[in-house]
Amino acid sequence: MSTGVAWPATEDAPPEPTSSPLRSTALDVLCRVPPRALVRWTGRAARTIAPFRTRALRRNLAELFRETSPAPRYELAALAREIYVRDRMDQMLVAYTRRRGRPLGVGLVDHGCLPAFEVLRAGNAPTLAVTWHVGPTFGLSIICAELGIRPLGVLRDPATEPNADRRLYTTGHPNAQADVLWQALRELKDGGSVLMAIDVPDTPQAPRQRRLGHSIPFARGPLTLARLSGVRVVPVVPQWSDDGRLTACVGEPFDTAGVSRGDAAAFEGALVEQIADWFERYVLAHPDAFRERWLRLLLRRSAQAPRL
Repeated sequence: MSTGVAWPATEDAPPEPTSSPLRSTALDVLCRVPPRALVRWTGRAARTIAPFRTRALRRNLAELFRETSPAPRYELAALAREIYVRDRMDQMLVAYTRRRGRPLGVGLVDHGCLPAFEVLRAGNAPTLAVTWHVGPTFGLSIICAELGIRPLGVLRDPATEPNADRRLYTTGHPNAQADVLWQALRELKDGGSVLMAIDVPDTPQAPRQRRLGHSIPFARGPLTLARLSGVRVVPVVPQWSDDGRLTACVGEPFDTAGVSRGDAAAFEGALVEQIADWFERYVLAHPDAFRERWLRLLLRRSAQAPRL
């Protein structure tokens, strides 16, 4: 069995591209290249054409940061180019992994992130890890597989992560969300760990926080699971290191000790506020973590609600 972790998706995810004989042959050839070299070459090629392909991305970044400013070392044109390059690196990594049939992180994972990832290893205190669709999102499954860590992942779309065996789906039948919540709760009660995305709204009444100058919706499922289980909640975000390896930022557990779990609104409100604060600090310090499609979705979801 594989040892991946599922990555949560959304109904907005695009369908798999139709394969052609030429594309299939090209992928077969590329899969003979070591993954780290392939990602590095993809980045170099993308950097060459990025100045000609980022006009819409620059407009979206200007809209995102109209009320706040990212880290001062970035200006929008350079930031758009960097996001474009990393997007192409991510896409090549996804194509490579899908073609090989399992996540291969040999030579690609920075083992320096192992101490932080120990919070997700079975046998430690049960942990709910919340994450966002920023950075090399597919990298979390590769990192976990390489390090031998197997949290239970929660997805919305079965097509998102074909290599993970420990995964649950919140779509497919009317009671899917309730069933998944119960199974994830049982995993935590048994001492395991669960990984969920917090940036995919799962109800029309998803809680919103005003961050980055926008009304951003957050999924209620992870908040409810945290309240029912009482386990620690930590933020986890995948990253590319400076030398082109996969790593991750694992934050400190959020502090909800002073809020009663019996008061659902107060507990979930306090938790989502801390999560939103952490996310805002992270993306202001690492604005190149955004990916073009998820940036469009964030702006679209923000525009669908009145200002807070």
